[in-house]
Amino acid sequence: MPHKRKVKNGFIPKLQFEPNQSYLYLSYHEEDEDFLSVPIESLVIIFALKFCEVKNIKIRFLHSNAKGYLTKIAKGLDLHYALEPKDEAPAEVLACRLPVWFLPNQRTCIAGLCSVVRYAFRLSHFAEELEICKTLLGFQQGCLSAPQEVSTWTKFCEVDIHKPLEQLSSDKLDVLPEDISKFEAHLKQPVRMHNIREKMQKSGKVNPILENGIEVVVENGEKVDPIEVYARTEHVFAEGPEMLVSDVLIYPIFYILHHKYNLVHLFPNIQDWFESVSATNAVHVMEKVLDNIEADLRHRELTPAIVPEESLYKCDPNRNKQSAKFYTRQADIDSALDWWVESGIESLQQYEVEGLKQLVWDDLPKLVHPLAGSLPPDRLQRKCGQLSSLAVPLANLAKPGDTLVDFCSGGGHLGLLVAHLAPSSIVHMVENKEESLARARERGVELGATNVWFFQCNLEYYVGSFDIGSSLHACGVATDLVMLKCTQSRAAFVCCPCCYGGVQTLENISYPRSEQFAERGLGVDSYLVLAHSADQTHTGLEKCEQGRLCMDIVDSDRGWGVREQGYSVTLSKLEPRDCTPKNNLLIGIPS
Repeated sequence: MPHKRKVKNGFIPKLQFEPNQSYLYLSYHEEDEDFLSVPIESLVIIFALKFCEVKNIKIRFLHSNAKGYLTKIAKGLDLHYALEPKDEAPAEVLACRLPVWFLPNQRTCIAGLCSVVRYAFRLSHFAEELEICKTLLGFQQGCLSAPQEVSTWTKFCEVDIHKPLEQLSSDKLDVLPEDISKFEAHLKQPVRMHNIREKMQKSGKVNPILENGIEVVVENGEKVDPIEVYARTEHVFAEGPEMLVSDVLIYPIFYILHHKYNLVHLFPNIQDWFESVSATNAVHVMEKVLDNIEADLRHRELTPAIVPEESLYKCDPNRNKQSAKFYTRQADIDSALDWWVESGIESLQQYEVEGLKQLVWDDLPKLVHPLAGSLPPDRLQRKCGQLSSLAVPLANLAKPGDTLVDFCSGGGHLGLLVAHLAPSSIVHMVENKEESLARARERGVELGATNVWFFQCNLEYYVGSFDIGSSLHACGVATDLVMLKCTQSRAAFVCCPCCYGGVQTLENISYPRSEQFAERGLGVDSYLVLAHSADQTHTGLEKCEQGRLCMDIVDSDRGWGVREQGYSVTLSKLEPRDCTPKNNLLIGIPS
């Protein structure tokens, strides 16, 4: 089943639906008399709005020269839109990769295709009473609610399925794009959904019999669980027997693949799915939205790529998962530590930074205290130490007019505290979990913090320039992404890493991070051994000491990598040191 984030204690996100004060910003490339040339994300959103017959959303198109696959959409679509000069767009909008919702009354921006469409549907259900918008959001309105960094399905719908259109624009293909084959394989798998038993019972398509109080179906002489039968036969739409927002987001891509490249018939399960979605009036909507599509048949001789037979859900047991045990064999750890000793590289760990004082919490407003964030008592004191250790250097670095970005800001503990300590600066809180950001926004409103903006998006969708960046316990590779964002903006940073075993090579992140470590011969596998060992700081004195040493090695590599880019960097400890096992603190200042 798709990744679904738990909502604690019946909490409802506190975003207010204000149609007259909500603006949807999309990008366009060129304009002519009848059409706009737009990137695929803008096409998908326009299709989604027209499919649900949404009329009253305020759309603003901003010109963009971004590269990628472009399509022409008709202007006369009965939507409220305008072309807005970029120099008139709000600075907060320009800090995001489009598409983005701009909600000025709530000091909030929402970026990322799935989040943008989900909010559009929720707003339209509230403002225009369009029941289809609620239906498409699925069980507990949870379809595509998980961020792409934790959900392979969200990532597929938001990013991966767009790649074939760009790839097919090239002549350098040996087989058809593999993301098409991945969707074909996904549709072959049994349905995985949260309320599958209820759906089966309501459908009447499976008629089980009771045997010793247990429901069974007799199939080819064998007794089978009726859920298994239903799951195997009802993968009609992308996520099961009913059409959801995921189908709406994917359909425009396959409409182009069918009408431009004539490829859909090569994938029998996609062909069935495509016909099912088309029958819902989707095909007629696309005919109105898109200009005539010019055929391109140069790839008609190519065959589908071969991919694993698995679904696109991370929880699918068929998906290969690298075991952490591979990286924590003691012999491998000893070998990596021997390399460290022989390398002669200096550890940057200095344990303390002179002049940093702890906050006096009694002198601060209650709303910036962790108590206001509903933390349990056993975590409260430790959280105070963590926050003080980061907030003090951040406030010391901040100058009037500076923009500070708290990445992976969670419930706002650090961001709101820094906003109070540095009132002449602007604080942007970037968080992809809707519920966490809602708690931060609720506290910020009550605090009356006018120097704070909330950005519901992944790290990569925040593209604004800033002066100081921070992260408290950003997991694994997220710490490296934060530091990369900071160095690209020549911004100072204050970071406390976490979940070292979660580091992974990405398109823009490789390990080791420093040339010094790489030149001394530390390979990626040995680096991952050190990183996984760095997470063993909870049990046993010997393992704990070994884990702390590995933490210092990994963070020294991070520090040396940034020093090589002209930064002064310190590596020290949070105070008190027992406030968390992951207690390293990296502070970097550009020269």
